[in-house]
Amino acid sequence: MISTNNYGFSITRFNSDGTIDLGFNGTGTFEADLTERSDFLYCMRLAGPEHLLVGGSMRPIDFNSIFALAQIDMSESLGLTGNKSEALSVYPNPFSDNVTVSIENESVTAVRLTDAMGRTIENYSLSKNTVLPLEHLEAGVYHLVFTNNRQEVISKKLIKQ
Repeated sequence: MISTNNYGFSITRFNSDGTIDLGFNGTGTFEADLTERSDFLYCMRLAGPEHLLVGGSMRPIDFNSIFALAQIDMSESLGLTGNKSEALSVYPNPFSDNVTVSIENESVTAVRLTDAMGRTIENYSLSKNTVLPLEHLEAGVYHLVFTNNRQEVISKKLIKQ
């Protein structure tokens, strides 16, 4: 459970001896919260050594279920991958007070800041270049989750010093 009445995908990787693989996302577990309501994971399949395909359903605010398919990139920083051609940059990273988000393509429709567990901290409306004041956050790992008008999701990992 991500928060009250909000379930998300949760994936844990284990070593061959049955212990949790702490090298997987730094905690052994990855959680993705695709909507503000419940998301359900039904199937997973490795799509190569660095990609995992997950399928399930999302139940947004109107309670109609929508099929969900996501690709998780397990190569460097774990995150949902979308259209990498979107020109998104977030800097500086690591940061101490603020980050600048630069969006070259107007197709980004939603941006949320989540903690390392996938819980939404804040939603943003962004223009092409926006400075986000994040001095109120504690040191740690966060994600900016971008959704475009094709409902593709791109996650950028942020580290607060």
